[in-house]
Amino acid sequence: MPEFIEKPHLPEGKVKLLIAGESYQKKLAQPLEKLGISVLWMPYNTSVDPRVAGHVDLSLVHLGGNRLVACKELTGSNIFVNYLTNRGAELIFSLEELGLEYPADARLNVCIFGNYLIKNEKHAERLISELRPDLSIIDVKQGYTKCSICVVDSESIITSDNDIAAKARASGINVLLIRPGHISLPGYDTGFIGGSAFKIAAGSLAFTGRLDGHPDEEKILEFLSGRNIEPVFLTDEPVFDIGSAIPLFEEYN
Repeated sequence: MPEFIEKPHLPEGKVKLLIAGESYQKKLAQPLEKLGISVLWMPYNTSVDPRVAGHVDLSLVHLGGNRLVACKELTGSNIFVNYLTNRGAELIFSLEELGLEYPADARLNVCIFGNYLIKNEKHAERLISELRPDLSIIDVKQGYTKCSICVVDSESIITSDNDIAAKARASGINVLLIRPGHISLPGYDTGFIGGSAFKIAAGSLAFTGRLDGHPDEEKILEFLSGRNIEPVFLTDEPVFDIGSAIPLFEEYN
């Protein structure tokens, strides 16, 4: 029986179940299935902009283990909620409602990995810090924090945000700062690196598409190689932002 991942975004084994937005099912279901990964497709969140209504990183936060904070709007999604609770997940619903515009849509867009919680203190859902008081908080200007951070390992991230990079480095985190842009997100000028990638095993990082068109492709691949992380490209399209995915269950060899 697969186990819940203890530390968000940092599986120690192979991911067996992850949560992703249902709007990306057509593109990603088959390549993930070929990797032996099942997906729970999150329904649209109609409280945020329709262009990102299927972005998991706006609607859910994995606190670690079986605990997740979910936006209030998901309370009516019975099939989705029941699937999780029937498998032992504890869903804790947010205190504040999301909104159509920034920063109200970014209340759950925080990044938890290792011993860190990176977030915009002013706008983030306060319940998250209360439930994980053990984490070291890094307060940043960017409200779309998880969007902007690709977690590589417990001490390493990739971002295009200068403020996140500076504050993460000051906290002892290894950071690869890349150029912004070059990631597709229909309806917007650009997407984010954190929204286009997610861990699928301890040593594997999945990208939604190819990095060929990204000017920092070589730097990204070198950064991953230096940490013994293998990139996995799920499609042959240029990399695109899906609001990331939440690895939830894993199994060990």
